[in-house]
Amino acid sequence: MTGWIWLCCLAVSFPVIAAVSAGAMGSKGGEPPPRSPDRAAEGKITMQKIFKNPAEFLNREIILEGAFQGWKGKCEDSNPLTRSDWILKDETGCIYVSGKIPSGVSTTDPRGEIVVLSGTLKIKEGGKPYFEAKEVRLKE
Repeated sequence: MTGWIWLCCLAVSFPVIAAVSAGAMGSKGGEPPPRSPDRAAEGKITMQKIFKNPAEFLNREIILEGAFQGWKGKCEDSNPLTRSDWILKDETGCIYVSGKIPSGVSTTDPRGEIVVLSGTLKIKEGGKPYFEAKEVRLKE
């Protein structure tokens, strides 16, 4: 059996192979293989992943989760955009966040409240990333 793909006025013939017959859909015929707990954790975007390859996340809408650190401390791998930026920390590192401060927290006396952010990773002059938050909420 063959299939056809038209690529800008160029026809390319290729063999069609059923994914189920090749076992690509898992052992239950048509169902994807079950996710292991390790694979679920792979999808979480950590500070370590961001700093290892910032270009992968640059200008993309992403979700981050971590402990609210307020204005206390220093985050060596990131630079604040403004004096109002605050720090988000996870088990792998920290990043400065530009944007709304979560309600119910203190920037001067943070207690490590867990927050979930959605927004965009940006790079400040000098090459260090920061996070531009659009939505900020305390984790339930």
